[in-house]
Amino acid sequence: MNKLVFLFFIALLFVAYPAQAQWQRVALRGLKKPSVKMITTRTLAMQRAINQTARKTSLPNQLSQSTLILKLPQDKPCPFYDCCDINASAFIFEENYKGKTYLWGATASHYFLQKPLLENTQTGEEFPVQIVAKGHHGRNDISLFPIPAPLQNQFKPLKLANHSPKKGEALHSAGYFDDGFQVEKDRTVTDILPTRILTSLVVEDKLAREGACGGPVLNKKEEIVGMHVGSSNKQIGFVVPVEYIYEILQAYHNHGKALRPFYFNGRKLGNINVNEYIHAIEVWQGEKQLHNFIAYPRRAYIDYEHLEKLVDYQNADKIVFVIERVPFSVTEEDQHLHQFKITYNLRTLQVSERERL
Repeated sequence: MNKLVFLFFIALLFVAYPAQAQWQRVALRGLKKPSVKMITTRTLAMQRAINQTARKTSLPNQLSQSTLILKLPQDKPCPFYDCCDINASAFIFEENYKGKTYLWGATASHYFLQKPLLENTQTGEEFPVQIVAKGHHGRNDISLFPIPAPLQNQFKPLKLANHSPKKGEALHSAGYFDDGFQVEKDRTVTDILPTRILTSLVVEDKLAREGACGGPVLNKKEEIVGMHVGSSNKQIGFVVPVEYIYEILQAYHNHGKALRPFYFNGRKLGNINVNEYIHAIEVWQGEKQLHNFIAYPRRAYIDYEHLEKLVDYQNADKIVFVIERVPFSVTEEDQHLHQFKITYNLRTLQVSERERL
């Protein structure tokens, strides 16, 4: 009898064990399986850790110590409905002027970064900086700010090249985007436009490039030949040439003035400053407007020495140039955008004085 009871108990145990083990496996899966939110959080945290490690080890030391992050102060209102996390890239370079050495930070002329914070990517500390020289984003898309004293010994400044790159030249760039420091290689110059350089740009479709603008573009000698100011979905990168950095430096040392002449059919019509650009060209016949060329979508193609190539002025008797001006510095009393017009009479070849709109 006892033997039969023992055998029955053993048989029951073998039958019940698989069911119990299966329940345990299901229970353990239920306990271990994280929610979607946990996966997302852990993935981002892991990616940040990987990027942080990469910044300190595997990436070029010179670039990682001279490329910076600019961001909006948290107490400043966002100018866009969805941009509260917008950052921009920047870089440090050295200038020798009249026997003195200046350490500058440079970025693109982002109008939402009026009084940004500079992040020390090595320590995570943030410092307020002040834009003291700014070109118009339609032409000279450069902003300069002096490096705060606590940071001057913590970074390695880059050098400015003496000339812009040539077509076919191999370049590379750096910047902060896609949640980390990135170096983009194999940026070959594909075209030279009047105010921009076009380069190839190999970018993964999934890569988030917000924040790349303002990063340095360099030649093989690690000299700055320009600044990255945008890209298209056709794998094209836009670069402001280094000559515009020199121009904005000239303006800073010359009380905000660095003038360039502009011409129509070989006739000089006036000068345009670094913080100005031709916003529109209106073609008139009497009181009738024949054409209105809006410059901004084609700002990279505007040749200020041959403005006649931009418009059809047959049967016209006057050309009106609408010039837009932005503040050169955040310290200016007047921080408003202003527009002026210059009228060129095609019959008399007379040019009017600037008239404020």
